Amino acid sequence: MSGRGGGRGQGICYKYQNTGRCDRGSDCHYSHGSNGRDDNAQPARRAAAPTKAKDTEEQRTARKSYTSWKRLLGEESNDAHTMRRVWEGAFNILEAGDRDWRQQLPQDLDDDDEMHQGRAHILALLSTKVVGGDYGAFVANARNFLLTLTHHSLLRCLAVDTHVGSIYNLFGGAGGNRAVIFLRRLCEALLAARAAGHSLSSSDEAEGTLQAMSVALFELLKRERRARFNEEILKLVESIQAATNTFEDTMPSTITRITNRLNDVRAMIARAQDLLADDTLTEDDHDDANTSFYPREMVVPSDRHDNDKKDIAEITIFPTRDEIVSDAKDFLPYTDPNQPHFLEDPVQRHIDTYFRLLRHDIFGDLKGALAGVMHAVGQNQTQTVLSDLSLGDMRAYQYANARVSYIRFEARRGIQAQIEFLQPGPIRKKTAAEKERWWEESRRFEEGSLLSLIWVQDGAVQHVFLSVSEKITDPAKEYGLTNHNTIAFITTSLVTQDRSTIRTLMQAKSRMARGVLLEFPKVMPATFVPIMECLKAMQRLNRLPFRQWIIPAKNEGPSRRVQKVHDVPPPLYARNPGFRFPLRTLVKVEDDSFSIEPTSSSDDEAILDKLEAKTQLDRGQCRALVAALTREFAFIQGPPGTGKSYIGLQIMRVLLDIKEKADLGPILIVCFTNHALDQFLEHLLEIGVKKLIRVGGMSKSKKLENHNLRTIGELETKTKAEKYMAAMNYKELEKKEKEATSILAGLHGLQKRAEWQNLKAHIHEEYPKIYNQFRRVDDHGFKAAGRHPFDIWKPTVTSNTAQTPAALLRHILQKATIDVYSLSIHERSALVVYWIEKAQGNKVGELFEIANDAAKTQHALSNIHEELNRRILEEADVIGVTTSGLAKRISVLQQVKCKVIICEEAGEVMEPHMLAALLPDAEHVIQIGDHEQLRPSVQNFRDLSLESEQGKLHQLDKSQFERLSTGEPGRPLMPVAQLNVQRRMRPQISNLIRETIYDKLKDHSSTHDLPDVVGMRRNVFWLDHVNLENEMDTKSHDTKSKSNIWEVKMVHALVRHVVRQGVYKSDDIAVLTPYTGQLQKLRVAMSSDFEICLSDRDQEALEKDVFAVDDDRPDDKAASDHQDHTRKPLEKKKLSELLRVATVDNFQGEEAKIIIVSLVRSNERRNVGFLKTTNRINVLLSRAQHGMYLIGNADTYSSVNTWQKVISMLRATDSVGKSLDLCCPRHPETAIEVKQPDDFHKSNARWKLSEKASSALHRVRLRWLAVTHVLGTAIAALPRPCSASPSREPAITTVLAYATMALTAASARSLARYAVNIHNASSSAMSPARPVSKSVCGNVSIKAHVRCPVLPHAIGFPATSAAPNCFPAATNALAFEFKSYSEIDLDESPIIVLGCGHPFTTEFIDGLVRLQDVYEREEKTGRYIGLVEDNKLAALVPKCPDCRMPIKQYVTQRYNRLINRAVIDEMSKRFIVNGQQELQQLEDMLKDLMDSLEESRKSVVPAFNISLCGDVSDNITMRFINDGVKNRSEDAISLTNAIKSFRHRMDIQHKPTYKLHQATVHAVARSTSLDSALAIMTIELSAQSVKRDRDLRVMMGGCLLELKMRCLVLEDNFHIARAVKLKNLKSTLPLNFGGDPPDRKTEQFLQDCKKLADDCIAESLPRLAVEATLYYARIAQVFASSGLAKDADRARATGYCNTAKELLRKADQLCEHSFRDQDILRQATVNALAMLDKEFYESVSEEEMHAIKLAMVSGRGGIATHSGHWYNCANGHPFAVGECGMPMEEARCPECGAPVGGQNHVAVAGVSRATQMEN
Repeated sequence: MSGRGGGRGQGICYKYQNTGRCDRGSDCHYSHGSNGRDDNAQPARRAAAPTKAKDTEEQRTARKSYTSWKRLLGEESNDAHTMRRVWEGAFNILEAGDRDWRQQLPQDLDDDDEMHQGRAHILALLSTKVVGGDYGAFVANARNFLLTLTHHSLLRCLAVDTHVGSIYNLFGGAGGNRAVIFLRRLCEALLAARAAGHSLSSSDEAEGTLQAMSVALFELLKRERRARFNEEILKLVESIQAATNTFEDTMPSTITRITNRLNDVRAMIARAQDLLADDTLTEDDHDDANTSFYPREMVVPSDRHDNDKKDIAEITIFPTRDEIVSDAKDFLPYTDPNQPHFLEDPVQRHIDTYFRLLRHDIFGDLKGALAGVMHAVGQNQTQTVLSDLSLGDMRAYQYANARVSYIRFEARRGIQAQIEFLQPGPIRKKTAAEKERWWEESRRFEEGSLLSLIWVQDGAVQHVFLSVSEKITDPAKEYGLTNHNTIAFITTSLVTQDRSTIRTLMQAKSRMARGVLLEFPKVMPATFVPIMECLKAMQRLNRLPFRQWIIPAKNEGPSRRVQKVHDVPPPLYARNPGFRFPLRTLVKVEDDSFSIEPTSSSDDEAILDKLEAKTQLDRGQCRALVAALTREFAFIQGPPGTGKSYIGLQIMRVLLDIKEKADLGPILIVCFTNHALDQFLEHLLEIGVKKLIRVGGMSKSKKLENHNLRTIGELETKTKAEKYMAAMNYKELEKKEKEATSILAGLHGLQKRAEWQNLKAHIHEEYPKIYNQFRRVDDHGFKAAGRHPFDIWKPTVTSNTAQTPAALLRHILQKATIDVYSLSIHERSALVVYWIEKAQGNKVGELFEIANDAAKTQHALSNIHEELNRRILEEADVIGVTTSGLAKRISVLQQVKCKVIICEEAGEVMEPHMLAALLPDAEHVIQIGDHEQLRPSVQNFRDLSLESEQGKLHQLDKSQFERLSTGEPGRPLMPVAQLNVQRRMRPQISNLIRETIYDKLKDHSSTHDLPDVVGMRRNVFWLDHVNLENEMDTKSHDTKSKSNIWEVKMVHALVRHVVRQGVYKSDDIAVLTPYTGQLQKLRVAMSSDFEICLSDRDQEALEKDVFAVDDDRPDDKAASDHQDHTRKPLEKKKLSELLRVATVDNFQGEEAKIIIVSLVRSNERRNVGFLKTTNRINVLLSRAQHGMYLIGNADTYSSVNTWQKVISMLRATDSVGKSLDLCCPRHPETAIEVKQPDDFHKSNARWKLSEKASSALHRVRLRWLAVTHVLGTAIAALPRPCSASPSREPAITTVLAYATMALTAASARSLARYAVNIHNASSSAMSPARPVSKSVCGNVSIKAHVRCPVLPHAIGFPATSAAPNCFPAATNALAFEFKSYSEIDLDESPIIVLGCGHPFTTEFIDGLVRLQDVYEREEKTGRYIGLVEDNKLAALVPKCPDCRMPIKQYVTQRYNRLINRAVIDEMSKRFIVNGQQELQQLEDMLKDLMDSLEESRKSVVPAFNISLCGDVSDNITMRFINDGVKNRSEDAISLTNAIKSFRHRMDIQHKPTYKLHQATVHAVARSTSLDSALAIMTIELSAQSVKRDRDLRVMMGGCLLELKMRCLVLEDNFHIARAVKLKNLKSTLPLNFGGDPPDRKTEQFLQDCKKLADDCIAESLPRLAVEATLYYARIAQVFASSGLAKDADRARATGYCNTAKELLRKADQLCEHSFRDQDILRQATVNALAMLDKEFYESVSEEEMHAIKLAMVSGRGGIATHSGHWYNCANGHPFAVGECGMPMEEARCPECGAPVGGQNHVAVAGVSRATQMEN
């Protein structure tokens, strides 16, 4: 037998091998003999297991020792001698270190079989007491037990964590009482022994016992949450603390560890008490605490939606559907601790704050984007392609016509959903191979990326989050991305696998609903979910290491206003007497005695002098080293070039030297980037560190390949216990997979066809009477031949999308219970659909339970695999990981004992990540970084960045390093050791950051000897220009896409020039720019000359900003062109020399000999953009070693203070200019200037000519003039070399009065080789221009189309020069209107300046924002004369056509009404969506109530009267019935109140439009009297305005839901009343329904139904009108047929029925309109009419007569099975008589009330035979 579990003869049963027996008996798949193979637990996918190696002598000794100990578990547990041996032996086994037996021990202790009663021994020990003053035996046993229970091999081992948890559960007992009693008894024994002078009380035994007690108590509360509510725990904590303080001779570090652990226990208890206090608050308390006032900016979490929780531990990480559609703002706490927060505990507040901010950073914009998409889908329910879909700043790909095509279950990955969707437009016509290449290169659907599926179901928009689990691009595989021409498939997993999500997904599958699939690339749950789960776990424990430093307390006392600095003590491991830090690894000359005390100060000059003299460290590095070693929480700031990595390496040398002595465990190195981590680890390898583990698969280092955790893990083997447990878990997963597959097969079968095999189990369980009617074998034993009775009975076509009204469905079930064959085709179809829906619901519930169990098993299996990794990591000296890698591996790293954590690049690490990095055992944290350089990156810049106005309140991009270094108001500072000697930059460069940021920064002597840049006159220079940036880019991408074409050309030319000097390799040069738009253009422009090297982060940034091959545009050709254009630069090429082009943000930590910077921004607004922050300026200016060249508009950048200082310093050294001075290495005396990119070409030509002509050529003047006149000529005066060169003539080009962008000119005789320049230019002619009539003085930018007739022979070079100062050109201000200011008549068309600063004419903006939509305009004059009422929802808030910023009300009041309309309409959209959602929830509750009432109705009226003497029994029976009615009514009353509450909330006063009106009235009333205000507010509503209430359908839906509820209760009451009447009770007690009887409630109910139907018709809501009519008809029919109506009410009942028929006919006409469920409601209307007709014996068709007679004669349970006759009443209404055919009792005709029937076979007068019915 093969498989994961192995089989008999394949492997030995591990339990049988060790115990001699196996609980599984014959079911065990492993051998109980001695010939099986040992590798019994390996999966079948592996090859045959290797031959078992022979045990070593140590292993045999360990086995023998363990077997001897295990025998003790079978002996008497209360025996003192046995007890001592058991717990001494257990502790010794764990200490011995054999990992097999370490893992077996907790399993045996958790066992309780007959032979080995481990649990009994635990209970026996816990019940022992001190006998006769023998403290030694009691304490020794207790100590060994606690040391076993708290041993690191148990607490850290992931593989046996389940067993350890079970042991702690036994240890704690109910609510922790057992542990509390035992530990208190032990504490008292220790103190008594101390008082009695017992020897143990002053030895290490007491120390170990107390520490084990504190750890055991902490672990108990950590694992058993209920124990935290035990009131005795705090008393026990104080007892342990008091006992600890009694032992003065205990080591200081031990006392601190015990105290810290007890403080952790106190914190857990405090949180539990806070939660308990919150739970005990009354509802009124909550209401008072969350009172809302309009308007309100911030609210406390208060269940405003289903994921709005106060406790972050209860928050679902991924947004729920309710949360997405809610208009409640996220609660975003302030990071300023002085601001209010609903949590008072500082630790809880801190963790809560950063959890919520991190979650908002990930999902804030995403939720808003999804809400918009869901609204758009809801508005266009039939469309699955949203061409105008807008997701704001969210990057997402849309896939149309998506649906869940298949669902399967996999043991490893759980429920898998296969999503089908349309191929993106650009690739549908490509071949399979081209599609495969496109999908691979596009990097779409990367494994683990987040997806969102949105569709419409039952009128409500549904949504689920998914993640990509498998991407198939192989064209040979059918269900992949490339096999089909138009459709594609992707396999996904649910990110939240709860019951409701699975149900929703299965419903989408069963109903084949189509919708929209959204992909959010680079949103990878694996990178943030572990961090957020870690924060939630920290919150549950209320535990934060180093809390006193991370959350500094306020300064107290009279000197609280004085800035204080923390006095940080040495690490805990260094506080024992005699400990010193050896520095022998750092000294120049060997000196083993050189060391420092842990209490040394970094300000001690003597120590610093000695350290500087003996080592190669400078003063700043010496101070940083001492600070890092002697502070448990140390900060080192390293300005650029000061050697942060170097000092980190020296710190590592010292710590590795004391690793064994201080029991540090592995030292954890955390870096922000893979590049920095690889560099640091490579340096460690170079100094001899071999036991080094690199975690994560993104390393590019060849040296670290053999040190990767994955590589090493493949060489390690599992223990025997791990193999066994893994095999059992694999087997369990396979079992779950088979069960789930079976259920899914049933679900798929139910979806495809309604077969008996799929439905019989459900029908048998729920409807046994109906089930019996489908039996093949009847009561006499005869078996039906042929098809199954169900298959014959079921309708041939069944629509699984129809939804039958509940009332009609109940009627069908009642009929089916009596005779299922009497149902019509429509009734059968409705019943089958209902059965399918219910059967699917049951199977979904079963599937969830299986998936949940499988997830737990998979988690246990993952723990077994991770245990191997944990052992590898724990045996290492150094562990290296990035912050993202730490997030993914946080669960296993938390189980590794790491006492020292060093964080490189700490200034770039977000605080939530830093909090998660503080592993539980950390005693020493060193952060190395620079908060003056780049900050952490946040996704939601607007809300969370301290660079934005709103984000200043939250500052998520402020690292913990910066927050504590700069300090918080009224709180102490964290001491920071700053490195101050830089070794990178030449002094000219370092001076720029020294004068602006680092005033203490010094230059190392080596920087003064750096060589000059070859080919350049100056080493540092700012090339100033006025060529404007290309703002057109902003219309296709976001603000990061700014570019400047002129700078691209200049940078390209400058790089070529420097490389051609032959001194520098291309990798000595780096080109930097702040914008990805410029980065894209630079790499495309220079890719023809260089192999462009981009970092992974820059490539991701380009893709994020849509500069990639996967730009999904509707135009196939455009998309294809874009793909071809951009693919080549994105290719990764491994060449020896690559030119590095990077954004500033992604170049921190790197350097180059020459840095060339394209600053991009050049505009009249002097808007600098990204580079306005000091941090980015600092990084930009500090990357160069030899030379730096900045190309940018100095005037633009002078608007920023820091840039102004930099430019001033450069001007002082003549390092700013309009031209760049080049230098020929062979002719240094030759002055060469370049102003334009093409000037480099001329200079190169000149140098070549100089080489040829040598002294014959004189100095050439390379600057020339060109004069351009209107209708004149452009004359280019060419340089004139010496007479030795050929004569040349100027190139003359005729130019009309049009400025040009791409005018070309050259000599017809190939004499002119240079571009034409225009004289005295101050601004570029950057794009085409139109002619204007007036000149404009000043800087101009041309924006319109041009013509330029050029002589046919004058071609070849672009004229790239600027326009003259006085030139007829259109200016930038009115770029979109193609006009200059001189053309505008300000009286006719005034100019308006928007809030963003862009000016436009009012005529232009009025048309753009469609002002005519809100104001009526006179056609002749164009004046606005009135308001326009419109019932259409407005579009988004209008935006500036240039920068796309929203038009602000307070700046441009002209458009206030239009903006207000857009805002209020958005509120209305949310109001409608929320209302529809809540309405759907109430509908679901109503369905549940309907089922509940149906099931419990039979139990209300007992089948037999209660048997007591006399009439008293009837009274008791009636009382029983009344009690049952009362008990059943509670849920109905509760739901009725909920519906009324919903209606109240949906009523007029709660609508957004009404709130706006009230706010307006309030605002007016504040400044005027009430009478005046009312006079001002007089409004005459037009007819259109009255109809404009967009929220009405929600309000009407609430009214209809209330009617449905009342109908359900009324019908239920009628049924009960009818049943009671049939019992003929002679009770003096009335039937009590808690109010009026149902016959009295009928009148009001029917009136309300009719009124609602009329109102809905008036408001054009036909669907609601039809439903209201159906409820009217239902109650009218029930009232008439209930038998409760008296003779006096007969006419009223008839009137009701007639009115119902009339209304139903109108409803049938309404169904001719097109609306949702139109066909279903029409069928229900027809059925209702037929029901009323048949019930009251009106005209019956011949077909119906035949069907009735057939049912009467042959149907089971028919009207007259043996014989039957039809009669007419006196008024001609037919009725039937069964049995003998003659009447035996009197009754009344239900139609007219005439007497019918008779007595003793004699009919009453007037009754006659209905022969037409019998013939």
